[in-house]
Amino acid sequence: MAHQLKTPLDVHFSESNAYVQTKQIYDFIHTHPSGSALVVESVVDEALEPVARHAALAGMGWYLLHRIVAYMNHLRREFPALPIGTVTADQKEIGRIQGKHFEALLPGTGNVLYVQGPAGSSIAADRFAGMKEVIERTAIKYHLLRGDWSEDSGEAAVSKWLGETRARTQVQLLGCQNDAMAVGALRAFARGAVSYGLPDLDKVAVTGVDGNPDYGVPLVDRRRLAATVIMPPAAGQAVQMIHEAWTTPGFSPPPIVQLPVRSYPDLALVPMRARS
Repeated sequence: MAHQLKTPLDVHFSESNAYVQTKQIYDFIHTHPSGSALVVESVVDEALEPVARHAALAGMGWYLLHRIVAYMNHLRREFPALPIGTVTADQKEIGRIQGKHFEALLPGTGNVLYVQGPAGSSIAADRFAGMKEVIERTAIKYHLLRGDWSEDSGEAAVSKWLGETRARTQVQLLGCQNDAMAVGALRAFARGAVSYGLPDLDKVAVTGVDGNPDYGVPLVDRRRLAATVIMPPAAGQAVQMIHEAWTTPGFSPPPIVQLPVRSYPDLALVPMRARS
């Protein structure tokens, strides 16, 4: 989108480190002119409030991706001339869809090993709440693990669980809050199947979230994942909102742009799917 709009773009990755992210943002603010803008997927949701205000005081726009936090309303009121807003998918609906995946893949009952994102993340909390809302009406139970959205964290969480339990608690499904953690969890299950002499581990169906066309969707197509939830990209939409705010007199971007989400494959096709 930035290329299409001929807008310069710097991209930085914090590797899920809140300190690194904060430093990157301050460095950007101090080295770029007023009229610049930041598009941020925060590591810790509320921690960036003073940073966001610092950006606004420097005359910079501020867009959050997939985070809904209280301070955004205050910023918009205090700096009405700046493009400040949020682009997000409905995270609770993502959780509901994944809960429906669990319903479709389990015969009304069973155990799910559920790998959640980091504590302090509204995404992780909302996806969990949506999933729980669906499975509470069933006999499906879940065992909660924590990751940080990365493949390595999914692998580490599941490996630790296997080491502690030797899979004495049988699980029929592995549900991860994103596709990357699902890939790591798959590696842990494959290794555990050999290490603990539990070949059935390697046959457990796995679901994820994100459905990136170059990552999650092919995993489902190759049946490594039984299902995922497609979440449209948010960053390009944020760049477009900022560009329109800077170039269109009188345009005021909405506080929240919410993107649609959907199951992949369609929910009707999920039952009995499992990776080959």
